[in-house]
Amino acid sequence: MGNHNRRRLLVVEDLLKVFSYRPRLQQIFPQIRGRNGPVIIGFNNFVSGWWNLFIQAGIAAGIPLSKDFNSADGNIIGIGRWVFLKFAPSDFWLQNLSDLHLRQVSASLFGTAYLTPDVLKRPNVTVAINSTASRVLFNTTGQTPVVVGVEFAARPEGPFYHVKADKEVVVCAGTVQSPAVLMLSGVVPAAHLKEKGIAVVKDIPGVGSNLLDHPIVQTYFKHNNTVMRAAHLFPNIIFHVFQLIGSLIQHLILGTGGALASNLAAAFVRTDDPVLFAPSEYPEKLLDSTSAKDAPDLELFITPFAFSDHGRAFFDIPALSLHCYLVRPTSKGTITLKSSDPFDHPKIDPKYVCHLISLSSFHPFSRFNYLQTKEDLDKLVRGFRLACKIAHAEPLNSLFEHTFDRSDFDHFAHLKTDAEIQKIIRDRVETVYHPNVDLSDGSVKRWRRC
Repeated sequence: MGNHNRRRLLVVEDLLKVFSYRPRLQQIFPQIRGRNGPVIIGFNNFVSGWWNLFIQAGIAAGIPLSKDFNSADGNIIGIGRWVFLKFAPSDFWLQNLSDLHLRQVSASLFGTAYLTPDVLKRPNVTVAINSTASRVLFNTTGQTPVVVGVEFAARPEGPFYHVKADKEVVVCAGTVQSPAVLMLSGVVPAAHLKEKGIAVVKDIPGVGSNLLDHPIVQTYFKHNNTVMRAAHLFPNIIFHVFQLIGSLIQHLILGTGGALASNLAAAFVRTDDPVLFAPSEYPEKLLDSTSAKDAPDLELFITPFAFSDHGRAFFDIPALSLHCYLVRPTSKGTITLKSSDPFDHPKIDPKYVCHLISLSSFHPFSRFNYLQTKEDLDKLVRGFRLACKIAHAEPLNSLFEHTFDRSDFDHFAHLKTDAEIQKIIRDRVETVYHPNVDLSDGSVKRWRRC
C-alpha cells in the first residue's frame, strides 16, 4: 500500500508541473492545481444550454452533485461539469484544452504546448513529420538483445532511415501502433512472428494482449426544440447556410458559445449504488471491476444532437442523445499483425461479442462489437435504464416529447424488459476510442542500451 501511495504522489507531483490552472469558478479547488505549467486549464469554454439541464435532471434522479471531479478527496462519483476539456472549433470532434483567450491546445496534439519554436531550435531536437516508425533496431550479437536505434520511412517503398540511440528508445506510438512496432521489431509471441516471417528477438507473449476499450451505448429522445436550434448545422436549404455562418462567427470570433459550443457535463456512478439501483429492483450482485470501492464503473453524458454510427448518421427531427459507457470493461481483445509490412494496418480483434466481426484493419469508423462477458452487458443495461430515468426527470422531462413512439427512439424504453434492452445495446454498442493494450507480460520493464 505504501508503494502504491508513493507512486500516486509522484504522478500528482508530475501533473502539477504540466498544468497551469486559471480560476474562473469558485467551486473548483485551485490549491491542487499546477500554476506554472505550459498547458492552460480551467472552466474557460462556453457550453450549450443542455449541460445544466442534464445536471439538474441527474440530481433529481438521485446522482449527487460533484463540483470538481478532480477534488482533494479524489472521489469522482457524482454529476457535474468537466473542468478541462473543450471541443476545438477547428476540429469539432477533438477534445481540447483552452485558456481564457480561447487559445486551443489539442489533447491529441500535446506537442503544441511543449514543442515550441524555441524547443525546436535546439540542436539536439529533430522532428521527422509524415513518417512511420517501421521497427526498433536491436543489436543481437550478445547474450541479451540491446536497443540501438529506430528505423522509419515516409513511404512503403522507402527510403528507410536508421537513427542510432545513445541511451534509450521510447516506444510511444499509441495503443494500436505501439504493439505493432514491437512485433515488427521481433518483440512478440514467437509463434505469431513466425507466421509473418519476422525474426524473433525476444519472445514476450503479452505484447498486444488484453485490449480494452470503453463500449458506449446511446439513448435517443425527441425534444421540443426550445433550448437550442441546431438544424442549420447540417444545412439543406440556403437559409441554413446563412445561419451556420452566423453560428461560426458567434463561436469562433465572438466567443459566446451558441450551437457550436461543447457540452461538457458528465455523471460517474457505480452500478451497486443502492440509491440509483435499489436492491429490490436489482437483486443480482455484479462483479466489481472498478479500481477502488468508491470508483465508478459507468459514465453518462449528454450531447445536443442525436447521432449513430460513430457520428456519421443524424436524425431528421430535433433530438439529442444521452450516452452511457462502461468505465472498467472485463471483455478483452488483441492486436496482432496483418502482415510484415509496417505500412499495413495491424489487425484489431476486440473479441467482445458472440457474433464477432473480425477487423482486418483499423479505421476511425470501424464498428467494434463488445460485450463478451455477462458482467459488461448487465452493467450497460443498468446504465441504459439510468439514462432513461434521467430523461424522465425534471427539467428534461418537460422538454422531451415522451409521447413520441417511433421505434428508433427511447421514450418508452424504461418499460422494456432487460432482454429487450440487451438487444438494443447489442445493436447500438460502439467504441469511444479509448483503447488500452499490454506491451509486455510483466517480465520486461524496459529495453535500454546500457
